[in-house]
Amino acid sequence: MGYFKWKWDSGPLPPYKLVERSTIKALSIFVKKSRGRVATFTPSQLARMSDLPKLPVVFSLVRTVLEELRKHGLLEIWSVRVIRRIGGGRKYRYIISSDSPLWKLLKEEDLSGEKCSLDYVIKRCVGIVQTARSD
Repeated sequence: MGYFKWKWDSGPLPPYKLVERSTIKALSIFVKKSRGRVATFTPSQLARMSDLPKLPVVFSLVRTVLEELRKHGLLEIWSVRVIRRIGGGRKYRYIISSDSPLWKLLKEEDLSGEKCSLDYVIKRCVGIVQTARSD
């Protein structure tokens, strides 16, 4: 059972915006509950926390959101494990450290409503990086 429930009416798969918001929200909960200076997670862990359907395509959508954050330098890939079986693939594990502006944003702000979008998070984190560089 996840930490929060989202509802959608259009078929078995949730819309991408819903996956995006639930991934950001689950990442926020994951970082707030962490006790150290880093947190490692997989896309499937985030999907399970947010009560999204346990389908491989949904895990891929969550991974797409995480890859977008990684492209902006807000988190990193920690390991990639190749699954050796029929229909196998790769299992990605991501890491976020307390030095990341995303960590500071997720720890300090309450991301709800419009703030829980990927665009808002990226804009805020890039703004945090730019103000840190100008100081």
